[in-house]
Amino acid sequence: MGVERRLVELEGDPVQRGTNAHVRVCMFIWRLDQVGGAEKYVPRLARAMARLGAEVVICGVSGKRAFQGDDDLSLIRLPAFDWLPRYVGGAAFLFVALLSLIRARRRYDLIHAHGLSSVAPAAIIAGTFLGKPVIAQAHGAGMTGDVSVLGRSWLRSFRRRLLMRVDRYVALTDQIGSELLGLGLDGRRVVTIPNAVDTSVFYPWVGDRRALRRKLGISEEDKVVIFVGRLVPGKRVDLLIRGLRQVRERVPEARLVLVGDGPLRSELEQIVVRLGLDSSVIFTGNRPDVAAYMQASDMFVLPSEWEGLSIALLEAMACGLPVLVSDCDGNRELVTDGLDGMVFPRGNEKVLAQKIETLLLDTVCAQRLAQAAVEKVQSQFRLESVAARFLELYETVVGTRAVPQGVRARRHG
Repeated sequence: MGVERRLVELEGDPVQRGTNAHVRVCMFIWRLDQVGGAEKYVPRLARAMARLGAEVVICGVSGKRAFQGDDDLSLIRLPAFDWLPRYVGGAAFLFVALLSLIRARRRYDLIHAHGLSSVAPAAIIAGTFLGKPVIAQAHGAGMTGDVSVLGRSWLRSFRRRLLMRVDRYVALTDQIGSELLGLGLDGRRVVTIPNAVDTSVFYPWVGDRRALRRKLGISEEDKVVIFVGRLVPGKRVDLLIRGLRQVRERVPEARLVLVGDGPLRSELEQIVVRLGLDSSVIFTGNRPDVAAYMQASDMFVLPSEWEGLSIALLEAMACGLPVLVSDCDGNRELVTDGLDGMVFPRGNEKVLAQKIETLLLDTVCAQRLAQAAVEKVQSQFRLESVAARFLELYETVVGTRAVPQGVRARRHG
């Protein structure tokens, strides 16, 4: 049974068609105080929904430096239980989240849970108790994806039974949709809606690029390769650093900028020193000005072992960068090799280096791919369009729940 795609493959732009119903939704995410794709993306998506007329409340762990709520969005702040043992902390989070969702029940009509294992159980229990519909979204794929993490949980049978009660499952890609079906979930309730990018923030730079580079401490002569993401094993940043050593044999002005942080930073810094690349690799840590770093770069590389649908990749494409990605499923669903980017075999350092050289030296090829990437993002992955698709989904689910069971039976009998 295939993944149902009707809500994604709507004809025309849903923003232009407009949405009439007034939707009140609770966007439920585990944490807002960590720097990652979903943590940045959910507030942006929520604000886009608010601009389209929805009332949105975000629920999640949020510290003083994280999302605090604003005029468009309100916040249900949950405490972190990092000081407790893993399973005790998880139980405490589930209990507090459940109570918070029940107490805030008059502020929303539907719960959108971002994550199958971390927040979906509390959302489903609350939704069942309150009679409110629940949408569960899987953000990751592969070994670290939602379905794989769920499969390794000792509570996997209980969580799978809970998931059967969800009104709709959202997959970012066809691969994630297939993984959801592999759990035995109802394929008629699986919809594919991709991640999106805010093109008012991420766009090709049109100003003085030399001044932008000076501001960021990047030399005008450097040919800059950028990676944006968490420094974790699955991203294979170690492969990218080793590939840079080969690239510099032909392109000595090549530099690598790594934007992000994570548990592998110290190990990666040691690799840089060991390879004699101290002056060629820049670790920026987590930065609020990711768009500026992308706009100042010459190309973007994502060498991951697995991806869902990378927000950083979408942002790089929107900024007009030629992109080079590994051939994992999520990347292949977004980048067509030779048309709007380049693809290399996962783990192949030699081909990775060769294709980096091509994009740095062949400016005509790089510009052609970059232009096609911008056009793809503008036509398929704009934040406003994806937000409108979610609002259509919410309206459908809430409307279906509002119709009595007997009426639905007569309509479809």
